[in-house]
Amino acid sequence: MLLANSLTAGPSLPDRVRLLYVTTLRQPGDWLRKVFDDDAAVAVEFDEAVGVASGMAQIRQEAYDIVLVCHASGVLDSLTFVEGIRAADHELAVVILGTAPVAEFEPLAFEVGADAYCCVTATTTRSLLWLFARAIDHRNLLSENRRLVEAHRQRLASEHREAQQLLAQQRSLVAELQQIEANEPPEQSLTGTWRPMATATSQVVPADLVVRYRELMQTHVVMGSGNLVEEMTALVERLAARGIAAQAVMQMHVDVLEMMVAGLGNRSSRHVMTRADLMLVELVVQLADAYRVRYNNLHRPAVQQWLPGFDGLELRPSVEHDVAA
Repeated sequence: MLLANSLTAGPSLPDRVRLLYVTTLRQPGDWLRKVFDDDAAVAVEFDEAVGVASGMAQIRQEAYDIVLVCHASGVLDSLTFVEGIRAADHELAVVILGTAPVAEFEPLAFEVGADAYCCVTATTTRSLLWLFARAIDHRNLLSENRRLVEAHRQRLASEHREAQQLLAQQRSLVAELQQIEANEPPEQSLTGTWRPMATATSQVVPADLVVRYRELMQTHVVMGSGNLVEEMTALVERLAARGIAAQAVMQMHVDVLEMMVAGLGNRSSRHVMTRADLMLVELVVQLADAYRVRYNNLHRPAVQQWLPGFDGLELRPSVEHDVAA
């Protein structure tokens, strides 16, 4: 079989072509076999079939590089024959050979799916061989493109399945965190009385922060986190100021990411999932650090230090205090 030529090398004549010539009883292919043998530029394995039924049977039983159909009005309708071939095989190169002018018959040949039309009175053997080479090369390229498109479609479908599985795992993780927190004992107050503990997963992130997070995620997916340092810091401060826990942030992340993946359609979701998860990690780390700073400021408040030169000095009572004493 003739393989598709590379784009850099360009098309070239194949060493060997297996040809099926479909014709009528009045137009046998002996003359065509002879001109191919006389040219000797390409080794043509020549098979002949008489009539439409015989030609279709040969195509089903044998593998050919190209089919050459002889058009004979009222006897062999090459256009109908080509339509039948295309309905069964999209990868087989087909050329129509007739006596009608090229400008008149060629558009009809292309409309039914033929790769070329050749007028027998306006061509040469070498021109016909080059026509075969281009037709075979064209069909091979179409076949390769079809396989690549199908492989790309399957890869995208696989990525979408992986994305849905990852989202399901993240939702399961959030549910497990909620279950663990629900099973923890209530916190005891300093007075010895018991009060129910407010679970962090029962929090609902305010709508304005959800919108802001969605905008940042969309930008992060395209540009990465390097250009969003200030925006991420501002979002973390707003989350920490409202006391939003990490579990609630993760729940928000899963909701926003799920909507984004669902809106991708046939586009790739692996890149989106990877960038979004990196953004979540960065956000949670910064949020934990923000809460650490707030905890330290609350339990270890800042103490006014001595000014330089006053270290170790004892405070003396004021004059008013001495008089009163």
